Amino acid sequence: MAGLKITVDKSAITRRLKTLGISKKEKALYKDVATLIELDDRITRLDGNYKKHLEEVKVNMAKYKINKDEYLKIERIFLDAISERDYLSRLFDATCGKSWTRRTNWKTVASLNKWYGVKTACRVVRINRFMVIRMMRVVELDLRNNYLHAHVSKGSSGVLPDDICKLEYLEKLNLGYNFIAGKLPSTLGKLCKLKVLHMHFNQLEGGLPSLNNMISLTELYLNNNHLEGNVDELVKLRNMKTCHIYQNKFSGTVPEQLASSKLLKAFKSYKTFLKYGPKVTARAKQEKEWHL
Repeated sequence: MAGLKITVDKSAITRRLKTLGISKKEKALYKDVATLIELDDRITRLDGNYKKHLEEVKVNMAKYKINKDEYLKIERIFLDAISERDYLSRLFDATCGKSWTRRTNWKTVASLNKWYGVKTACRVVRINRFMVIRMMRVVELDLRNNYLHAHVSKGSSGVLPDDICKLEYLEKLNLGYNFIAGKLPSTLGKLCKLKVLHMHFNQLEGGLPSLNNMISLTELYLNNNHLEGNVDELVKLRNMKTCHIYQNKFSGTVPEQLASSKLLKAFKSYKTFLKYGPKVTARAKQEKEWHL
């Protein structure tokens, strides 16, 4: 059964945190923890259990020495965790999930790590010096070559749900080799932990959204779509090592800042309408994995 576990025994907390693979640095941070709250990711809006367990925390605020502000923070964490399952369910509906090639456990009450293509990992959030909350959050979504497509009969553009930022712990997103249409989600750039983004070989259109907070991204595949407009947003991806944007309708001039990046080892932008200044052209001559 989905549930909530609250541990106040110091030795039990130490053992539990140890099994989670807490690093030496984190052990120092958690040495004073007197209350460990563990959240099962099956506490969802689908079964309403989250309300029952939040009420349990509220009723026992005095027992666990939780003040009002801390309770509100715990409630926010609950709702954030719940929103992941809600988002994935909307993604399923928006891309004809019932027709996917593989869809094991999607839109069921099973733990998210049992949904096909979904990988979760433990995350521990500090409420205060003496209290932390542990939960499983989505860190990887791999639905490549799985026949995600548009609702043609309904006249839908088949766009991805715009609030993809609900997957705030996402590190890898691979939706390549599908038939996803429409624009890239406007909140895509809020995924500050995302390292790998593969959206190649789809039917995406429109321009790049703001990529302001994608400070962790190292690998970007947007090739073989119908994307257009300038590529100035790429400059904000300071840690990018691989960027494939070829076979699109991009136009304008490739920012010279990209040529100055020591990390960017692979840049492919051929079969577009992009123009290149002398610095970018010179860099392409130096790097084997730069193809303009």
